[in-house]
Amino acid sequence: MEIGFLVIFVVISTSLVNGSCPSVCSCSSTTQGSDVNCNSRSLLHFPDLPINTYYIDLRYNSITEIDVQLCKDMPKLKHLFVNDNQISVVQVNAFEDCEIMDTIYLQYNKIRSIESFTFINMPKLIKLYIDNNEISTIEPYSFMNLPNLLNMDLSGNNMSHIDETMFRNLTSLSLLLFKNNKIQSLETNTFINMVHLSELNLSGNNISHIEEHAFGNLPSLAALHLTGNPLNCDCSIFSFWTWLIERASIGTSAICSNGTLVISLESAALETCNCK
Repeated sequence: MEIGFLVIFVVISTSLVNGSCPSVCSCSSTTQGSDVNCNSRSLLHFPDLPINTYYIDLRYNSITEIDVQLCKDMPKLKHLFVNDNQISVVQVNAFEDCEIMDTIYLQYNKIRSIESFTFINMPKLIKLYIDNNEISTIEPYSFMNLPNLLNMDLSGNNMSHIDETMFRNLTSLSLLLFKNNKIQSLETNTFINMVHLSELNLSGNNISHIEEHAFGNLPSLAALHLTGNPLNCDCSIFSFWTWLIERASIGTSAICSNGTLVISLESAALETCNCK
């Protein structure tokens, strides 16, 4: 009798510690924790989730905000899928204590801006997708202490300017997608010391001018996508043209506004330019 009572007590205690699966969701238990599927459940907010949740699928709902400090309630959380919702604001401390977070999917929401220090101190974060929102402003130092971030997608937003500090600390980044925004120019030191960056996609913007040293030390860069930009190929293109010629191994689709490939521009004409 005492043994039976003890078993029941342990089961109840474990349930209280781990929390219960929301009735509108489905949950499965794994060695890593609870895998919670709340996909397409007409949710307006985050439901109460098990404390041992490591994977959440909240796609295709009508959620308007991310719970503040959600990792404090779910310290094992590694994978967050909250794309295709109605989120307009991400609070600065939303991802506080998310030290083992691996993947964040936030695309296809209504986010308009990202404040400084929103994505900070997530040393395990590998993938961050914020594409196809309404972002027009990303404040300096929005991305800090993300030493293992490999893939980042900011495509399909309303960005017209890239601050030179935006990617300054993302030294492990391998893939950066920034296509289909409204960027008009690339300033000096926009992309520097990103030693592992292998693919950079800036296609479908409004880039007409690329300043000298906009692309700094990028030793791993293998593909640079610039199609769909009205590049002004007068004397101002000289420094970028020189940079491309010196890195012949980089695959690029940079095209002038008149349809001419940048790499095919006549060297004699450009070298007579008095531009620095």
